[in-house]
Amino acid sequence: MEIKVCFYAFFREYSPEQALQVSLEPGKDTIGDLIQVLKEHLGEKFSREVASLIKGNRELQGLVYVGSKSILRLDKLSTRLKPGDTVKFLPPMAGG
Repeated sequence: MEIKVCFYAFFREYSPEQALQVSLEPGKDTIGDLIQVLKEHLGEKFSREVASLIKGNRELQGLVYVGSKSILRLDKLSTRLKPGDTVKFLPPMAGG
């Protein structure tokens, strides 16, 4: 299954491109599975500075979106992905 992954603001430093096409194996279709694939694809810096922190931090999970919805409004790291979904790593937002 193909998923588009987009990185914005400071997340761009972890990826050579703003957007990546990522293939997920059958049965490995959650945000948690995607993060594991990204750890392997993007290397130690992403693994250490992003992936490990997102798994243990609800506030950081709020920076991950599937389409236009934060995974906090879905099923968090257990959110199931569908072919063609776009997952976004967005910067923290503030203001009003």
